[in-house]
Amino acid sequence: MEHKMFGRNGPKIGAGEVAKILVDKKDALILDCAAGTGHVGQQLYQRGFHNLHALDACQAMLDEAAKKNIYSKLICAFLGPNRLDINDDTYDCVILVSAFIAGAHVKDNCFEELIRIVKPGMVKIITFKILYKRNYHTKI
Repeated sequence: MEHKMFGRNGPKIGAGEVAKILVDKKDALILDCAAGTGHVGQQLYQRGFHNLHALDACQAMLDEAAKKNIYSKLICAFLGPNRLDINDDTYDCVILVSAFIAGAHVKDNCFEELIRIVKPGMVKIITFKILYKRNYHTKI
């Protein structure tokens, strides 16, 4: 199901935004959240970002992502209010693409945790297509 409803533009757009913001920081440590099989990671890797970690709640998806040989670390965990087994201020960038969709396991209660694991002043990129009315903007 990954990206079939939305086409393949989300990963390209998200990675493009990371590349614009981190233009001089190709060594940035980036966490691809709700990574699935690694479409966003592939786009980041093609843009010269090779310090990538993937997080997804489904081990089978991470197993597929591992076959791409672009991630140095795979983390199987749910995004939510739960504390991730990741130190504070670890990542230069956290990216989520197409994770906030009807019926998905990712909800707006993960924002505080994502902010915790990103270094102060660094990049958080969260993209979602508005298909139904949700007030995510009030949580960000």
